[in-house]
Amino acid sequence: MMTKRKLFIPIILILALFLVACTSTNKTSTPSTKENMEVSEMTTDVEPNQRPEVNDDPSAQIFNTAYENNQFITATTNELGNPEPTTPADLKERLAKGGLVIIHRYTGSGGSGGESIPGSIDDGQRISESSIEAMTQLGNVYKTLEAPVSSVWSSQYYFVYQHAVAAMGEPVMMNRDLTGSLNFSDTDELERSLQGLRNWTVTPPPAGENIVLFTHQGKFEKAYGYYLNAGQTIIFEPDTSGVPNVIASLSLEQWLDLAS
Repeated sequence: MMTKRKLFIPIILILALFLVACTSTNKTSTPSTKENMEVSEMTTDVEPNQRPEVNDDPSAQIFNTAYENNQFITATTNELGNPEPTTPADLKERLAKGGLVIIHRYTGSGGSGGESIPGSIDDGQRISESSIEAMTQLGNVYKTLEAPVSSVWSSQYYFVYQHAVAAMGEPVMMNRDLTGSLNFSDTDELERSLQGLRNWTVTPPPAGENIVLFTHQGKFEKAYGYYLNAGQTIIFEPDTSGVPNVIASLSLEQWLDLAS
């Protein structure tokens, strides 16, 4: 009998220790209901604008126009003064220094295939092979001159966006202020957009940077009464006065010559 009792007592002790260990583990790994409520309350108390949000949609900036936007200076006129000034001798140096707003008009469509991107206007036109080559050369001027670019913006029309990407690479952001006027059915919206385009041209870029815009001849003509030819570049040097300051107006060939 003594032998059986001696064996029985250790077994009871082992079982007891096992139960105590299990209970302790459960208490450690599972928060109480009160703790769960406190965590939940902490999460819901965070203000929505404190939560980081990432939007990779290229259409996100489309309606962030320069009309009544306090980040932009308001253009005070719809006239360019002299839209074709004598090209400054130090234009290359100015491009490399930054502080310019550079507008390019696309060269042409005629290509085919490929899906458009979200937020773009797909009228069926696609950039042609010859335009891809021309835009590649256009973009190489920036590289050759080491001209700093803070951002590149394009019309919503997909084939114009294709020109911007072919020239400058990604990312390119689309913006309504650069979209062709034929896409506007609301005359008030069009007027706001034209004012927005003018505001782009009188607002200085970030210090030591250039801003590059790709738009349509018709949109620019409605904004400023000046027609841009295919591949033409017009360069502004904003001085915060609200008056557009054109320092150069170049054909595609003249622009490409800057790389030589």
